[in-house]
Amino acid sequence: LESKGEIKIDNGAALTADNISLLVDADSDGVVKGIWANATSTVTVDSATLTATGKVLLQTRSEVDVNEDGDNFFSNGASLTVVTSFSSALVDVRGSANITAPEVELDAFVDVSIVATPQASSIKVIEVLAGADPKLHIGGTAQINATTSVVAKARSDMVISATAQPGAANNTANIDAAIVNVNVLDDPLN
Repeated sequence: LESKGEIKIDNGAALTADNISLLVDADSDGVVKGIWANATSTVTVDSATLTATGKVLLQTRSEVDVNEDGDNFFSNGASLTVVTSFSSALVDVRGSANITAPEVELDAFVDVSIVATPQASSIKVIEVLAGADPKLHIGGTAQINATTSVVAKARSDMVISATAQPGAANNTANIDAAIVNVNVLDDPLN
């Protein structure tokens, strides 16, 4: 099964197959000019049974890809670039869930790439506020029975590039000013 936001198997449901893959792949490049570039992906197995003779894969991937150069104001005297991104990926096995297979893989991944630059102006301001929240949760009386391997990963990869430089024609320090502020938050959604 594949989805762009959420997959939920619950309330005593049972899936049996050679291989079972529950894959959620969410993405975002922002609602407006890099703002609210939030991707959220969730796989939940709650009081359900998954049985495979090969592999069970529960995978969430939240991907953000923003390349923003903002807007000019005051007759090109000031440039403002703002990017906000708070993304999460959750694999949640709970209740009386039962997963049985030779191989079980649980993978929650947030992948963020942000490039923020200003437009040509005398004053350049760049603000990037970002965070990633990958989570893997196994709770309640959930059971995972694997005969070969269990691989459980909650991980993130964030690459942020925010740069400003003087205009090509500006050769004195009193013509240009730039402020670049990047904040990366730990556990931004709680």
